Amino acid sequence: MKIAYIRTSTKNFTDTLADLERAAADQGWKQLGTAPLPNDRGTMVLVCRPDWLAGLLDSDLQMLGFAPCSVSVVRQGDEVKVVVSQLMQVLAQSPEFAAMAHQAVTALKQLVHTAAGVGEPQLKQVKLYSTATCPYCTMEENWLKGQKVSFEKVMVDRDPVAAENLVRATGQMGVPVTEFVYEGSDSEYVVGFDRERLQALLPTPVVA
Repeated sequence: MKIAYIRTSTKNFTDTLADLERAAADQGWKQLGTAPLPNDRGTMVLVCRPDWLAGLLDSDLQMLGFAPCSVSVVRQGDEVKVVVSQLMQVLAQSPEFAAMAHQAVTALKQLVHTAAGVGEPQLKQVKLYSTATCPYCTMEENWLKGQKVSFEKVMVDRDPVAAENLVRATGQMGVPVTEFVYEGSDSEYVVGFDRERLQALLPTPVVA
């Protein structure tokens, strides 16, 4: 999974920032303040939900520093990006903590969408990176077919360029890896045959 959720805004920087702060107030976030990013690159808006912080205090103090309590509006060339961390969800271990992290990240994504003036990214394509000798790849391939999912199978043991690109994108050398290619957003990768994570990214059948 990506450790950050990034969307390109349809608005200019000033309007994006103003809509982010307005939406945070409308959606019940407690705004703790703002902080300028270096070199006039943008602004970090500090927002949080006290109930989530209370949950972290009661469940796992180690995760307190990863609480999703900021959304950044960043100037990147001619574009304006809205960025929020997903690291708490990536690191979640227990089912209770994973559920809270998913709720937090989902709510923050809605905040990003409002600020950027965009909707949910549209899934364009699914790619399954595999090798001829990987049993888990075969298991996932059969599972995807059973879910009526159209996908492209990429054999990285026969395609060194694809293998190199995959390692560069994920930092992983093992397979299976599943890439979800979105319209207007970065790809998302699932490392290993993780049925729960795959199912979460495939709410409906995908047409290639």
